[in-house]
Amino acid sequence: MINESQKFLNFLKKKRKAVSFLFAVTLLLYLPMLTNFSYSIDSEAVVDNSKDLLFSWLTIDRFGLVALKKFFLFGLDLNPYFINTLTYLLMAFSAVILLYIIDQLIQTTPWIPLLAVTLYLVSPIHFEQNSFVLQSVEVMIGFNLMFVGMIALGMPGNKVSPKRLIFGMLFLTASFSIYPSIVIGASTLAIIILHLHELNKPFATFSVYFRHLVRYIALILSSLLTYVALDQIIKYFAHAPKNSYIQTAWGHMDTSLLMQIALAKFKQFFIFPNQPFELSVVTYLAVVTFALVLIMGLIRKQIRWTILLPRLQ
Repeated sequence: MINESQKFLNFLKKKRKAVSFLFAVTLLLYLPMLTNFSYSIDSEAVVDNSKDLLFSWLTIDRFGLVALKKFFLFGLDLNPYFINTLTYLLMAFSAVILLYIIDQLIQTTPWIPLLAVTLYLVSPIHFEQNSFVLQSVEVMIGFNLMFVGMIALGMPGNKVSPKRLIFGMLFLTASFSIYPSIVIGASTLAIIILHLHELNKPFATFSVYFRHLVRYIALILSSLLTYVALDQIIKYFAHAPKNSYIQTAWGHMDTSLLMQIALAKFKQFFIFPNQPFELSVVTYLAVVTFALVLIMGLIRKQIRWTILLPRLQ
């Protein structure tokens, strides 16, 4: 981890303009939020009775969020200016970490990785999530922890010590405890890492790719199970009841009925013509694109999309 920290510092020195650009984009994009003195819908509760609000977060499996919020409330007023400023500084820094990850995977013109990370900054997810100023700082800490955790797990082809793997899993576990949906971000990032590595240095065979994929699945799943176990232990001792807020229909409705609903929704949004997006056209274009990529790969005897097929020799 010490060597990785030094590599990151060298990266910051080498990519000063790119780092400055990401901070500038974040500042300009979220300037209205930085100057906004307002609370979200559920934020008034912390002023009136923070204990009940924190307990409600515990019931929805966010014990990491509770721990961080207690820290930030200690000796501090609930100041939206402070919260928003810290939130978007953390967002910009998370973008820098993401750029560092991508920079290790592909060798191309500098603006392409920068453009990819800019798309992360302008994601509607951030506009929605960070409008909840009561938890925005903590959620962005979660994103940073997730990115650092993925770095600690190592890039494909690099040997990683058991100690570093443990640190990586702990970082991921901590990020999931802040905002459980971050597990989706970690899984998506793992797929992106494998795909970018394949584009730059193709895996020898599909089995090699599959081993790397299974490795990421095992590490992320282990982190998730660790988080779930800790969450259950903490809720048990805190006497926190289950909350229907995070329950799904699975296990509560007939499985065949759920499958019928899912199939109907799939047909509605991806098969039949729908306004205003005409998603059926998108579906047909996707099928044609898939077929063309497959045909061209067979002709050239090299299919780089290892998610579809192994690379032909």
